[in-house]
Amino acid sequence: MADRIGTAYLLRYGSCIAYYDYWSQQQDGEQALENRLKQVSPQRWREARKETRRAHSEQLKRYRFRHHRQSYLASLEQRWAQAARM
Repeated sequence: MADRIGTAYLLRYGSCIAYYDYWSQQQDGEQALENRLKQVSPQRWREARKETRRAHSEQLKRYRFRHHRQSYLASLEQRWAQAARM
C-alpha cells in the first residue's frame, strides 16, 4: 500500500518532489534550497521547467497506459476521432 501511495504522490507532483523532500529534512534545508534556486537564471529555469513538464507528462501517459489501459485507449481513440473531424 505504501508503494501505491508513493507512486500516486510522485505522479501527482512529479519526480522533483523527492529533491524538495530531501532539502526540507536537512537543517536549514529550505533556506539553502532557496539560496541555490536564486542562482538559477530565468532562462535556465524556463528550460528546466519545460523539460520537467514534458517528462512528467510522459510518465503520466505510461502509468495510465499500464494501469488503466482500456480507459486510456478509449480516450486516445476519442481524441483521434475529434482530430480527424477537423
